[in-house]
Amino acid sequence: INKVAVIGAGPSGLAAARRLVYEGLEVIVYERKHQIGGIWLFEQRLPRKASFPTEIERHTDQPTTTNSRLAEMEDRDEVQSIFAPPSPCYESLVTNIETSLIRFQGYEHPPDADPYVSHTFVLDYLRQFSELSGVSNLVKCNTSVQRVEKAAEGKWKVSVDELDLTLDPEIRLKSYEEIFDAVVVCNGHFSKPYVPRICGLEEWAKKWPGRFLHSRDYRNNSHFYGKNVLIIGGRNSGFDLAREIALVADNVYQSIRSGTDDGRPPRERLIKSAIWSTIPENVIRHVEIATFSSVEKCEEMGHCRINLIDGTSLSEIDFVIFATGYLYSLPFLPDLAFRDSHDDPLGDASIISNGSCLHNLHLDTFYIYDPSLAFVGVPNGISTFSFFDVQSAAIAAAFSGQVALPQSDVMLGIYKRRTFCSPTGKAFHTLGKNKEISLVQAILEWI
Repeated sequence: INKVAVIGAGPSGLAAARRLVYEGLEVIVYERKHQIGGIWLFEQRLPRKASFPTEIERHTDQPTTTNSRLAEMEDRDEVQSIFAPPSPCYESLVTNIETSLIRFQGYEHPPDADPYVSHTFVLDYLRQFSELSGVSNLVKCNTSVQRVEKAAEGKWKVSVDELDLTLDPEIRLKSYEEIFDAVVVCNGHFSKPYVPRICGLEEWAKKWPGRFLHSRDYRNNSHFYGKNVLIIGGRNSGFDLAREIALVADNVYQSIRSGTDDGRPPRERLIKSAIWSTIPENVIRHVEIATFSSVEKCEEMGHCRINLIDGTSLSEIDFVIFATGYLYSLPFLPDLAFRDSHDDPLGDASIISNGSCLHNLHLDTFYIYDPSLAFVGVPNGISTFSFFDVQSAAIAAAFSGQVALPQSDVMLGIYKRRTFCSPTGKAFHTLGKNKEISLVQAILEWI
């Protein structure tokens, strides 16, 4: 392997590029936004509206829609939102893991850095890291990967669109292909919002579309002064938004699945209890939603009822925000998406099906059936940057020939045993401290 494509210039992509270049490989990093940063790049503009609920098919990703019509559009902001949707980063976003873990080996933070830092601090760190490591010269911004597919002689063909907005008001789009020996996917998993299917939700969202948001669409609390807001979801973003919106709203209701503990292990329940101690008094906890009542006789949203599974209900709600997470999305790998067909030659070798998790990855990193395709940043509940660094070191070691991966049947056996113990689904890639340590130790012992 000599030439490697890296998809994404967020933390995982920058980590991968640095390690690959260090091992003497030729690297090109494709980034669809106008600069590096990934999820830590704050933009005031909003993405296109999410679906309420999410339309989930058995094969969740189709080939990326052609961007050819963008050059004919006049609204440059809309063009950018379609070509490179903004990240979920909001104005007040602060890290939820300690600053000491948000670093790459050899690139330390100032000794007086706060324990938890803002998105601007993290973005500045990434910019400095990319400059000092030489990775910034490898990044092609405003370049969206449209398709990745196998080419002749076992290589990979990467088809991209490059957007040029430098000549206002002209919008120019150039499409081309490049051939690589290997591909590293670092596109994150915070771009495709997940909204669960709840009876009545679709009708409400159609009648009052401006009142429904996903946490991806949140930028600040200015829209919620004096309002009653329902937040659905009890993970980090749900608590962050509840805490911030409660400062200006009349009431915030937070609906959390499975009551107060969300089915979490004891340590996470303790953490959650500590978080609740910081939540303002006008945030009221509720159980899971059962249904949104019929809209036929309601002219105003506040007059309709939202029914909960314990038999109680909510009314006079002005806004509903879904902090219900995201789906994995690989629209540029349609050939590796499960098609749910008896005639499908790919069969169980697919990487993605309904978006709840990825399949057939060794160490959550290497595609078992062709390890020249690798991934950084698939797991969640991890220490992020430092974990990305370890994954990237493993990929660089394998691609440069320093270490050999096990045979495909051995990797498949390891993966099958894992799926037997932990059935695939949204929790499949959630590691947590103990599982992360075990996985990192396994990688380090191997390389």
